[in-house]
Amino acid sequence: MATTTGSGYAGPVLNNNDYSLYMQNGTIIEETLRLDNMMMGDVTNDNREPIEYEYNEYIYGQNYPRKIQLRSAQKMGQTFNIGYGGSLENKLKAYARRNNPTCSKVLYLLVNCPADASYKHAYIETEVRLSPPQRTVSALTTEQGEVIMWESEAYSTEEILLWNTGNYLATTIVEPAYGVAVRETVCIDCDEEIFQEFAVVATNGASFNTYVTDNRFASVVDKTAIGAVAPSDSIPTSVYYQEDVLLVGFRNAAGLLGGTAISNNNGISATVDSNITVPVYAVGRFDGQYVAVGGALAGQAMFWFSNNGIAWTSVVSASLSATKALFSLTIDNEGQAIYAVGEDGLAVKIFKSAGVFNISTITLPGSVGSTDMNVVRSLARNHVAVGGASGYYAESLNAGVLWTQPSVTTTSAITALAGNVYNSVYGASATLAKRSFLENYRYTNGIFQNGATISGNFVGADSIRSGSAEDKANHYILVTSLGEVVIGRPQTQY
Repeated sequence: MATTTGSGYAGPVLNNNDYSLYMQNGTIIEETLRLDNMMMGDVTNDNREPIEYEYNEYIYGQNYPRKIQLRSAQKMGQTFNIGYGGSLENKLKAYARRNNPTCSKVLYLLVNCPADASYKHAYIETEVRLSPPQRTVSALTTEQGEVIMWESEAYSTEEILLWNTGNYLATTIVEPAYGVAVRETVCIDCDEEIFQEFAVVATNGASFNTYVTDNRFASVVDKTAIGAVAPSDSIPTSVYYQEDVLLVGFRNAAGLLGGTAISNNNGISATVDSNITVPVYAVGRFDGQYVAVGGALAGQAMFWFSNNGIAWTSVVSASLSATKALFSLTIDNEGQAIYAVGEDGLAVKIFKSAGVFNISTITLPGSVGSTDMNVVRSLARNHVAVGGASGYYAESLNAGVLWTQPSVTTTSAITALAGNVYNSVYGASATLAKRSFLENYRYTNGIFQNGATISGNFVGADSIRSGSAEDKANHYILVTSLGEVVIGRPQTQY
């Protein structure tokens, strides 16, 4: 199979008879199909802010002018044709323009039996709009024996190339790690090598360390100024890393005291918070303000916000339990809400209305009254996942209203979540499990590349939050209680 270069990775050429179709419609169907005239554009927004892009959509021989807002680093899709057998005709009719001109779906085009498993991949076409099925001029037969009798013209807003990711042991930091963050930077040149810069917080009990790297752990620098401003018995719990800002949450060994430390010059100097006295377990940034959650164990759940990362304001709400601390937070992919989870099944949604923070309780499925929720992760807009003690795992596709509990491979506590809706991973004890459309979209235990083994328990994870959806789908990072750093990336990248 020939190779080409696309989105920075070398991979198979998209050809006519190698793909199966998955279509998102509440459930996922799998059918064989033929692809013809795949013409995806190379229009990419390399700017910081969204831009308006004008284009023509070709439908049944006519050009129709269209406009779209391209996000930073988003690649624009174009028109293509798909051919398929009779088993798909009625299914696709339901989503064709004739029946619902505004209806759009996501198509997952999965390569069938690549010669080299490293090149296993899928093209994901988002917000696809389909023309009604038409009879082909002549019937064709795919390699799988499917007779192609129908075709549709389709238009895709965005193309994402999902690769078969491998789990690589990048390094082992000398102290136990407690948290990790991918550095968020402005996308000046989106073709430059990505997923290079990280921060890991760690401690051996004697020192509080914030390690940063700009070359994927080929070298690391300990930003000692951050730990130096925290009390002597502090243990870092979490880190947020954007441009030159490093915000670290911490607690003491007894789990009764804590706070935050912030550096605005990439760790050269730092300042401890002025008014937090209890443990801080997670930090982040939402709607132009820093945010944090925590609380003493079996004590008042706390949510704070700050304009400068030093002076913090706590929010009072009946949804914040007086006997359950919050352990983890995540920001909705489009910045619409914060989700936070903690002790004994505590889960809340935090959002702004007229500039004021509001907090509502989320009811998780199952009997969770004595089950600690360790981690929460936004996988897509309104799509959030929660991991907890005893292998607890739940997902919501509608912003925390309704929940399901997909099967997982572990009964150990799930303590780390990363990735997005196309490719997600969790860490439980020393096991890493992965789910993507390359593995029939169910969690299976992953292996570590190059014969590596993991001895520590996973304690933290992160993914790319800014940049293209393709970058977000193909990269993640996890750390363990023994300082091991595992990076997930496309096997074809190096």
